[in-house]
Amino acid sequence: MLTLSRSDLSMYLNCKRSFYLQKVLGLQYVYPEGPRKCTSADIGTWVHRGMELLLTEEADVFELTDREYLETEFTRLALEEMEVGADELPEDWTKQLEIAIPMTQRSIQYWTDRETGIGDWEVVAVEQKMEWRNIDGLGVTLEGTLDAYIHDTYIDRYLILDHKTVANMARQLPQAGNFQGKTYGVLCHYSNYELPSLFYHHQIKRVKGTTKAAKPPFNDLVYIHMKEQELRRHAAVLRRLVHDIVEFIDTIDREGPESHWLEAVPNYTGECDWRCRARDLCTSMDVGSDWRLMAEEHYSATPVSLSTKEDQ
Repeated sequence: MLTLSRSDLSMYLNCKRSFYLQKVLGLQYVYPEGPRKCTSADIGTWVHRGMELLLTEEADVFELTDREYLETEFTRLALEEMEVGADELPEDWTKQLEIAIPMTQRSIQYWTDRETGIGDWEVVAVEQKMEWRNIDGLGVTLEGTLDAYIHDTYIDRYLILDHKTVANMARQLPQAGNFQGKTYGVLCHYSNYELPSLFYHHQIKRVKGTTKAAKPPFNDLVYIHMKEQELRRHAAVLRRLVHDIVEFIDTIDREGPESHWLEAVPNYTGECDWRCRARDLCTSMDVGSDWRLMAEEHYSATPVSLSTKEDQ
């Protein structure tokens, strides 16, 4: 059984080589020894946690806008993520924490301000996993986790809410968000939830520096409407995509790892920013060198072997 996430589908569409390395071979980048560096993704995790605590009512607004409360909760999450048994955060994590705390405080205040027009939203589920199992009998399950599934009681409709930390605010939902929203809408149907009619991006601006130095707005909501007919068409798109992925994997499995240059082609468009962790592997594969040695040195693969059929 192969399990794919919504981001896996996007990876396949954006770069088959990245998908091949990560999902087919199961390669994972091995971090150098020592504490892992803090990234913008960790900031997003912290802010997501603050919103989760609010929507599940595990903490109230007063706690979630209190710096000491947030610092304690975020530090706990960071120490668990690092898994090095440390009792205090390294300096780079502490600096990022100073960015995440005011971002979370502003998001909480924004969310609880009734002028945003969300006072009639009833939270149905938070961090809810959705699944479409064994698509067309291919042994593939598509899954995704919704930040929040909400019932708008004023007009009696359901919507999906997705928190997204961004460098710059968008006036409308980007194409990637459109694909994400419709995919989540389809997953709601196959998980026996009411079809959502709206997909909201709660944009949370990543701000470096103090609030005084930063320029608002810091939060905003952008959305797309999702009609039942659109979601039916998108379900057909997802089916075709899953069939393509299964055929892609079967072809490489049948022809062997060295057939990658025919099937697992890299993304030659502007979408590739060359900041992929497999960048060195990618260029090595193109020039025909023994990229498997580099893979075994810098990446982990479980339980896939990088040897060709002739080597075995």
